[in-house]
Parts: sequence; C-alpha cells; structure tokens
Amino acid sequence: MGDHYIWNGAKEHVLRFGDPGAPTVLFIQPFFEEANRMRRVIVSVMRALADAGYHAVLPDLPGTGESQTRLDQIGLEDWRGALRSYASSLPKLTCVASFRAGSLIDDASGAAHLWRCSPETGARLVRDLMRTRLTSAQNQDAEDTLDLAGNRLRKSFVDALSTMTPPAHTSLRTARLATDTADADVRLIGTPMWRRSEPGDDQDLVGSITTDLLYWIRACAKY
Repeated sequence: MGDHYIWNGAKEHVLRFGDPGAPTVLFIQPFFEEANRMRRVIVSVMRALADAGYHAVLPDLPGTGESQTRLDQIGLEDWRGALRSYASSLPKLTCVASFRAGSLIDDASGAAHLWRCSPETGARLVRDLMRTRLTSAQNQDAEDTLDLAGNRLRKSFVDALSTMTPPAHTSLRTARLATDTADADVRLIGTPMWRRSEPGDDQDLVGSITTDLLYWIRACAKY
C-alpha cells in the first residue's frame, strides 16, 4: 500500500503493509543500484511481517525511488534528517531493519533496536561506484558533482559517504550470508541479491531474513 511523508515541503513515497496500529518495523533499503536488486526480497519480507501481525514501512529517501527531489541536490545529512523526521511520526516503532549501506544511517531513526543485513561501509560502497564510474563528458559538466554508476551525486556527498561505517548501537543484531566470513550474530541462507546484474528474488533468503527478523523483534519486545 502506498503512503507518503512530508520532508522539506515535498511529499516522499512510503510503501507499507499491515495494520498501522500494530508494532512497526521500519525498513531502510540499500543505496543506489543495490536498492533495485534487493527490492523484491525486501517487499516479500515486509509482506511476511504484515502476515505475522506487524506494520512494515519502507520510506523512499529524498532523491530516490519516486521522489521528485533531484539526487544531486541531496547530502547525507538530508537522508538522515528525512529518516529522523519520518521515524518520529511512527508511534509504535519497534525495530529498524536496514540492508547493506542502509545501515550507515539507521541510527538516525532513533529506534531502540536495530537489525542489519550484511552491513556495508561507505568506503567499500564508494569503491564499487568508482569502478563503474562513467567516463563520458557528463562527469565534467559540473565541478561539484560526480556521475557514479548512473547516479549524479555531490562530491561532498561522496566524500562524506566514504568515511562512514555502521554506527555502534546498544541493541543490535547483525545478519550475514553463510558465505560471508565477517562477524555476525546469525548466518542467512540465500544468495547475495545485491550483487546480481538484474533485480530478482530468492525465497530462501526471504525466508531466512523473515525468520531471524521475527525472532529479533520478539526478543526486543521483552526489553
């Protein structure tokens, strides 16, 4: 179901499932092209949470999705501000579920409990963007912007992003794929959809994310 929130005088889109009066899980998707590749998986998890009695919401950040704001007008502080503003409007915010680079800003939600799927550092994300940087004259037509993998970004945005790491939090659960050797609280079954060349679905990944996220939400409810 579509909805919206207001940020900086503009309407920004929100996808939501479930009863708005139920405990709410706020989703933060990956940045840039990884968001497109993971969209189906995230939406499937949101639907599953709604079936389990929760309210699942996924706001578009300014300059992304259906936003009318241009991405090259946005800084990271704008994303954090928009997320903070929207999260404050959710009276029953129970947990935030962030994916990949979305974990870099999940603390802006002010949520007491965080769940992260394969959190990524800003430096690694910027390196990936730089590998696919367009070499056309588009990169030269404005001194303060870069065209990275088809995303027009302020240089100040890229500079800030490259220094960021997922922030520490007192109530945090980190999930990673079974093939990932980095530290994690749980290993997920499935494939790294964010690495696919095209958007897709993986029901094993959907199932393992849903199972662990429901475990964490219910555990947090006891705090």
